[in-house]
Amino acid sequence: MLKRLCEDTEVAGVKENKQRIRDFLTNDKIQITFRYAIWNVTVKLKEIEELLKKESDRMVISYITSRIKTPESVIEKLIRKEKKISWESALQNLNDIVGIRAVCLFEEEIYRIRDFFYGQRDIKIVKEKDFIKKPKSSGYRSLHLILEVPVTCMERETYVKVELQLRTMAMDFWSVLEYQLQYKKKNEKVRAAQEQLKDCAMDICTVETKMYELKQMIDSM
Repeated sequence: MLKRLCEDTEVAGVKENKQRIRDFLTNDKIQITFRYAIWNVTVKLKEIEELLKKESDRMVISYITSRIKTPESVIEKLIRKEKKISWESALQNLNDIVGIRAVCLFEEEIYRIRDFFYGQRDIKIVKEKDFIKKPKSSGYRSLHLILEVPVTCMERETYVKVELQLRTMAMDFWSVLEYQLQYKKKNEKVRAAQEQLKDCAMDICTVETKMYELKQMIDSM
């Protein structure tokens, strides 16, 4: 009886914490704070784009996208990572509640953008995950920067974690299919598709290298 009572209490606590996450993430002040962090990083990216455009005489960042994780997505990721279901746990264990993606043409440009962010005084890089030099076993390639972005709201300054993903267009194209596969029920067909995707990732890497060499050749003409 006591065991059942403890289990019921624990389930009720989880439900309450899930609702707290939903309430917190849908709160207007929190949404404004997160959107301002996105705006802050986006402005930096556009400033970097203007500087690089003057040097190369062409567009460098093809496009920028952003998103704030939904409450259900936050809860699902906490469960997948086997972390406590609470808003405090989400802030501590998840670095990508706020996410931005900048897509470039060439790999070399990704590292130039990265270097610009290391030179910023206000935005701090707290972690770097380089899946370009060391791709995931799936073949996934991208450079992830975990940023701490200053946000002033109601005369109070706070820092918001933002995950910035830097990819080439080819990497981004590949990741669309890889993302869809993540949510498929594992079977022989899915495993076969994963193997083919991994082969495609290697092919894309080879083509990107050749395209960059061709770009250098054209630049030297």
